[in-house]
Amino acid sequence: MNGIEAAFIARVGTEPELKTSQAGKAWTASSACVSDDAQWAKVVAFGDRAQQLAGHLHKVDRIYAEGRLKREAWTAKDGQQRTGIKVAAWKVERLGEIGMNTPVKPKSPPEGEHSVPPSSNGGHRQARPDDEIPF
Repeated sequence: MNGIEAAFIARVGTEPELKTSQAGKAWTASSACVSDDAQWAKVVAFGDRAQQLAGHLHKVDRIYAEGRLKREAWTAKDGQQRTGIKVAAWKVERLGEIGMNTPVKPKSPPEGEHSVPPSSNGGHRQARPDDEIPF
């Protein structure tokens, strides 16, 4: 089993800070509130995605994230043992930007005009329903 994968919407709680691992790889981490009753997760991104997020994502931004969940334990500053969820994210996008990189659909021709869609048939015009039958 490869662990638990999740997709969720959250609000960023801390500014993502770009860091470099001992191996020289870029990574960033930020806390994110995933529910109205303050359920938090640490969202970690790596490589090129980490570099993109570090200067682009900010505290209070709403995000859509996908990644692998891992339970994490640590000792807090007050000496108390804490546990939480860390998400190794392969996808993190600000909600207002989802779909911004999709191709623009061509506009439909005005009513009454016919458009000839591109085809792989050597550039020949495709038959239309109102064409005469050639036999």
